[in-house]
Amino acid sequence: MPNASIRRSFAGTLVIVALGVTVWSTAAQAGPTAVPTPTPVATPTPAGTPFPTPTPSATPTPAGTPLPTPTPIPIPTATPTATPTPPPLTKAQQACVNEMNKNAEKVNKAQLKENERCLKDFQRGKLDPPMTFDACKIADRRGRVQRAKDKTFTREAKKCDPLAVPPPPFAYTDFATVNAIAVSGAWWLTHEIFGPPVFDDTDLATKAGDPEAAKCQLEVLKRAGKLENTVLKELIKAKKRALKDETVGTDSELAERLAAVFSANARIERARGALLSGVDRKCAALQVPPGEIFAGDCGEGDPDLRGVEFCAIVTAHCAACAMLNAFDDLNLDCDQLDDQVANGSCPLFAVVSPSLTNADCFPSSIPDSASRTARICVALANAAPDMVFTPLDYQNMPEECKYLVNPICR
Repeated sequence: MPNASIRRSFAGTLVIVALGVTVWSTAAQAGPTAVPTPTPVATPTPAGTPFPTPTPSATPTPAGTPLPTPTPIPIPTATPTATPTPPPLTKAQQACVNEMNKNAEKVNKAQLKENERCLKDFQRGKLDPPMTFDACKIADRRGRVQRAKDKTFTREAKKCDPLAVPPPPFAYTDFATVNAIAVSGAWWLTHEIFGPPVFDDTDLATKAGDPEAAKCQLEVLKRAGKLENTVLKELIKAKKRALKDETVGTDSELAERLAAVFSANARIERARGALLSGVDRKCAALQVPPGEIFAGDCGEGDPDLRGVEFCAIVTAHCAACAMLNAFDDLNLDCDQLDDQVANGSCPLFAVVSPSLTNADCFPSSIPDSASRTARICVALANAAPDMVFTPLDYQNMPEECKYLVNPICR
């Protein structure tokens, strides 16, 4: 167990907090007010029994004769209306949801690999200033992440747009949300390990400066990334199986099925074991305390190596669970599932790309060789520099303008 308490926060992201409200009611029971009977010999009516309605022509009851017990009048009870069970997703709707999840996992994997490549290049001195590790993983230098994002867009158009009654009633959002979440979940992993965000790289080791620390940092990032993607992939598989069950008709019913993945899954167990053995091996010759080279939450409180490993595991679980919540608008209890304890270690969240504006995404000037359409795009963007620019804006803009957009905005 780590010496530090594990806190979770998402820099530059939108956080949705689920508030639980306890409602209670106090029912006060008041007994019937006793009415004195004018005839002293009358037998008192038992408490709770309704008084009989007197008949004007009734013959008085002789003294000492017990009053007749009135027959209770039955009060009709309203039969509660049963809430209809929502129908399960159709096969076409399931195909849409499964396709979006499959591509989300691929986008996440592409970004996790980009994180790893950027750290390797930094450690080898291959990032030319002012390029930093954090800027590198956002830049998507070879376009691998963007190609995965583009496929999400095209697959949604093929599998989801033609649906007769789109969209599916649950377990579905849209390509822009899926792409943004898949990337943000991979970015957040690096922030939890190395600090949010790493702009100056002062806490990152190089092979020339401290090869043992560099080797240890890379192994923690690589193994945590593989675990995050494995958990996400297994959740998606379990979801695909659950959607085939006709008794699963709501997001809450689906969430119950998915929770079991964290407690019993062989592939996730193997990925956790690989993280522990790999980090133990690569960090064995570390010459500094682990807390000094892991500046994020995983290094708080001067933890030993086992504490860093445990934090990396919990972080990977949390990210995968929270991503699926946001992909599909579900309500998995990620705080409980990430380490089997409700301890505030994982917030419910919906991550979107950092709030980027036209000023962040477009150049202030344009080459004379640019087309008329490209000039119009830049002119419109510069006329509203504070307007938020989203991945959906990028997808919908003219092809002639796309090459001008900053890669972090795509």
